Amino acid sequence: MRKYQKMAGVVVIAMLAAILTRWTAQAAPAPAPAHVTRWEYAQFQGSSAGNVYAFNPPGKQIKGKSLAVLYKAMTGKDPVKHDEGQAVDCIYLDIMNAAGADGWELVKMEEKELGENTFTFKRLVP
Repeated sequence: MRKYQKMAGVVVIAMLAAILTRWTAQAAPAPAPAHVTRWEYAQFQGSSAGNVYAFNPPGKQIKGKSLAVLYKAMTGKDPVKHDEGQAVDCIYLDIMNAAGADGWELVKMEEKELGENTFTFKRLVP
């Protein structure tokens, strides 16, 4: 009889150990991610009707009365003329390429009214 009591005790201890091991494995919190990607956002707003153009990265607002003025404010360079017959010496793509050179990626474009556009950009937080 004593032999069976010892065996029953060993079986009970083994079952408790198995249950506790399984419970603690399930209850353990998920490890924190090694790296969390953080983004920052900027908007480029253009309105040919009101001659108002702005690029708004976090903590700044860069404005210009024309695309060429905005381009120069963003890059410090004069815009490249695309075509002698063109009425403007800077186009939207120049602004987007200038933003891209600073790490900004275009994620959304909205046309609110004819000639009024908003472009949203994102980049990794430096």
